[in-house]
This record gives sequence, structure tokens and C-alpha cells, in this order.
Amino acid sequence: MAGDGAVAAIDWLVGALRVIIAVCLAITLLQPEWLETLKPQTRPVLAVLADVSGSMSTKDVIRGQEAMHARNS
Repeated sequence: MAGDGAVAAIDWLVGALRVIIAVCLAITLLQPEWLETLKPQTRPVLAVLADVSGSMSTKDVIRGQEAMHARNS
């Protein structure tokens, strides 16, 4: 029959599609990674910042330790 060739082709395509989907699913579940190591061409620059404003000369208030001493007394 003339229709048998078309049915066979569709069956083959559906089977191939199933195999492709199974392979894609397996690759996805294996969680592949692309690793690439790059060596810098120049040395990195390090910036050091110093705060010399007046706000840095104020004393810190430690309320946690004062509260601890008040509770223990």
C-alpha cells in the first residue's frame, strides 16, 4: 500500500525524536560545566583607603557589655 511508507517514516521520526529527547534529558541531568582558566595579563591593582575624618576619632559605645554587667550585678 502507498500509505505504509508514510506511516513507517512517521514511526521512524517519532522514534528518533524520542531518542533525541532522552539524550538531551540525560545530558541535562549530568549537569555539565564549561571550565575555562584565564591567566591575567597584568597584575591587579590594590586600593587602600584611610578615613582621616573627625568621625573616626569618636569612641565606640558598647551597650551589650554594660547591659551584661547590669544583669549580673
